Amino acid sequence: EFKSHYKDIVQLYFDYVSFGPTSKHPRLIWAEGVAPEKLILLKDDLERAFGLEKAGQPLRMHITLARFKESEFSNFPVQDISQNIAWECQIKDILLLESL
Repeated sequence: EFKSHYKDIVQLYFDYVSFGPTSKHPRLIWAEGVAPEKLILLKDDLERAFGLEKAGQPLRMHITLARFKESEFSNFPVQDISQNIAWECQIKDILLLESL
C-alpha cells in the first residue's frame, strides 16, 4: 500500500546532460537532476514492497534521451556533451517498467 505522499504533483529539475551511465562506459545520453524527497521515498517503498535489499545506491534521477551500443561510441564525432541545463517539469503519474 502506498502512502499519501505519492498523490501530489512532483516538480522535477534537471540540471545536466551527459553521456552515461559513466564516462568510461557510455551507452546513453541522459539528463540528470537531484531526486526530490518524494521520489526517494517511493524508491524505498518499492524496494520494501518487492522484497529487494537496498544496494546502498542512491536514486540517480534521470531521463534517457538516447541509447546506443557502447562499442559504437568511438565512432561518434562528439565525445563529450557535458552541458549544464535548466529543465523543469511536473509529474503526476509514475509508470514502472522493467529494464531488460
